[in-house]
Amino acid sequence: MTSGMKFGFINGIIDMLALLVGLFATKVSKVGMIGAVVAMMISNPINDSYSLYISAEKEKESESRQKATHALAMQILTHASFLLIIILSPNPAMAIKISIIYSLIIILAFDKYFNIEFIETFKKIGIILFLIIVTYFADEKVYEYFPDARKASGCYNTRFKH
Repeated sequence: MTSGMKFGFINGIIDMLALLVGLFATKVSKVGMIGAVVAMMISNPINDSYSLYISAEKEKESESRQKATHALAMQILTHASFLLIIILSPNPAMAIKISIIYSLIIILAFDKYFNIEFIETFKKIGIILFLIIVTYFADEKVYEYFPDARKASGCYNTRFKH
């Protein structure tokens, strides 16, 4: 397994969870979530893999290309799995719950498969959960701060009805 695969996997999970939790906190509809995830699937893996490639210029070109390619593939795969969860979920609230549980399960499975020490997995999960909490409360404050914008955009006022 390359560092590109590790990067793409973890970065894909963190990106998607942060994005989805932020969208949920600001009460974006299911269609809005799908649109945001599709946009992220297009731009983020390409940007990240290109950045990895550029940052690894001093290594052999074939190694940096392999790192970038693995990161790209893992991020697209990870993002696509979250997109599928959103599409199949009946509403954003359920999509968030399933996404968080799914993330924990695949992180545990990934780390077990690659023999990563449990303490490292525990730290990783703790950091991700902290990120989810901070993102949620920060975006909830954004939602509260801009009442005129949410009226104009058609955002719903009740979390579980969107």
